[in-house]
Amino acid sequence: MKRRGCRRPAGRGGSLQLLLVGLPTAQAQQRFRLARAECWANTPCGALDELPPWEAAQVPGGQQRVEAIIPLAMVNGVSLRPLYLAQLGPAADPDACRLVQAHERSGGLLNLFGERATGADELLWHRLLQERLDRVSLVNDRARQRALQDAEQIWNTTPSELFSGLTPAEVWAGGGPKEALLLERFVEACQGREERQYPTRADLVRQALIFLRYWQVVPQQDLGGPPEAVIHAERRQILKHRRAWLSHTRRRC
Repeated sequence: MKRRGCRRPAGRGGSLQLLLVGLPTAQAQQRFRLARAECWANTPCGALDELPPWEAAQVPGGQQRVEAIIPLAMVNGVSLRPLYLAQLGPAADPDACRLVQAHERSGGLLNLFGERATGADELLWHRLLQERLDRVSLVNDRARQRALQDAEQIWNTTPSELFSGLTPAEVWAGGGPKEALLLERFVEACQGREERQYPTRADLVRQALIFLRYWQVVPQQDLGGPPEAVIHAERRQILKHRRAWLSHTRRRC
């Protein structure tokens, strides 16, 4: 049976640097690098017995095995190794609490050019919290805790405009090998567009976003659909796998 190896991000510096040229802002370039690291962590690897790096790192001795295969990519002379190491932290429970970590994630391809959202922008969260807590007694701690958990679950699983239609749980889960491929394809499609003349940098970013929104609905025949649908499906599958892994781990303990 043919084994898959870990798909290394393109190049150890030079070719990655060339890919980044197609992105119009430093923020977009930073998100691109983070998105690729998130995808790498979710990609099954032959050198890790077909486990994704985040999962392999959770078993005894696994952290060292994963560290040995971390890509050696560098940008402007700076190693990206810490970025990849950061993806190997303890596995969190996606259903235990509000996934505020979503604001610290890249959001992947669909969010390359968006403004960074924060908890202060979460109108849905504040509305959910107020609605549910207003229904229970201030002195009933158990009821208040249930109301809070209810609000958290709704927030985690509701598609958000702040994340370009992804749910916070999907953002938290990260992308996978298909999204990694789409990231490279999109940036390659952007090559040369940054050389066009735009009145301001804001115009350049706006045109890049328009191009992304067009590109994300154009079918990719080898991936079975448009990028937007492929990304949603893959992230839901990754989230499902993380839940199943956590459930299995708890049963063994």
